[in-house]
Amino acid sequence: MFSEVRTLLFKDLSLELRRMHHLNGLLLFVLGTVFLCFLSFGGGLDREKWNALFWIIQLFAAIQASGHSFSGEHVNRHIYYYCIASPISVLLSKTIFNICLLLITGFGSFFSFWLLLGIPSSAVLNFMTIIVVASFGFAAILTLVSAIAWRAGHNFSLMAILSFPVMYPFIITLIKTSLLSLNNASFNIMWSYLLVLFLIAFLAIALGVILFPYLWKE
Repeated sequence: MFSEVRTLLFKDLSLELRRMHHLNGLLLFVLGTVFLCFLSFGGGLDREKWNALFWIIQLFAAIQASGHSFSGEHVNRHIYYYCIASPISVLLSKTIFNICLLLITGFGSFFSFWLLLGIPSSAVLNFMTIIVVASFGFAAILTLVSAIAWRAGHNFSLMAILSFPVMYPFIITLIKTSLLSLNNASFNIMWSYLLVLFLIAFLAIALGVILFPYLWKE
């Protein structure tokens, strides 16, 4: 299974590096939105507003990044995948690929905020750790939702509708955790929230491992 995941992941990364339009579109969305925030608010954002704007941008970037995980490929390619790899390998490779995309957009957004709007905290490493955890959670949840929307007729609007209620507990915990970081809370205080974020992400992966083979066979 690991060799299948590695091969499929290498294929996705090679295609993305060759085309770059997906990643470029995500980075353009992030940079453009941060620049609009800069024009609207300047540097006068308190921690709560800074935190809310950051994760709103990341949420929509994550939906955009994960939305084409399955619908962006031709149906004949999925038939080929069905013949050479297990459904779990396909799901895990898509999830890891989306994690890579979201790490790039997450850190790109973070440094854009840092450059244009500043950072209302000195605990930079703690916040960057939260970005890594958030990328893992967003990718785990939204890749599964993208697979469900794909089986429902390549309906991207359905993915947007399904993702928000599923993401709600993850987003609420994420906002609380990142706000603690911006308030310079110690890692010992934040670790329980980070554990909850990891558990939600692992639960999404576990559900995907259970449900995706049935979606794949349809």
